[in-house]
Amino acid sequence: MPDIDPRQDRIYRAIQILFLIDILLGLGLAAVGFWGLDQPTIAWAGFGLAGIGLLLWLFFRFLGRDVATR
Repeated sequence: MPDIDPRQDRIYRAIQILFLIDILLGLGLAAVGFWGLDQPTIAWAGFGLAGIGLLLWLFFRFLGRDVATR
């Protein structure tokens, strides 16, 4: 298996983009729930979705950086 930088792989980039979209959707859901619908439970669900997306995005980012430096 050839040694390639995973950050240059299209699948890796697609995963990163999907996590960023997940973060944006979560923040949008939180904003709609908090200001639009005045429903704190929907806002907290949006914040939770954004938080999990952020953690996964950071994990894959550090994982890709770690593999690239080997």
